[in-house]
Amino acid sequence: MVRITASLIASIILLIVQSTIIVAVKPYDYIVYHDLSLLAGVLTINFVWSFAILTQLKNWITSHYNERDSKLHNH
Repeated sequence: MVRITASLIASIILLIVQSTIIVAVKPYDYIVYHDLSLLAGVLTINFVWSFAILTQLKNWITSHYNERDSKLHNH
């Protein structure tokens, strides 16, 4: 549940950062999403990307603490 919420927030932040970069690099004044499916697509890609990173981070932390606990119990 926390990963989903964090991924939703991260996807919106990534959308803002990506739009800011595009406006800075290209000679645009602003970006208009004429079709909501384009906006939904970008948000979905950002959500999946951030959710995958958070899942891998959770897996790494879990395995790291499991290894540490097993070393403590073996000594």
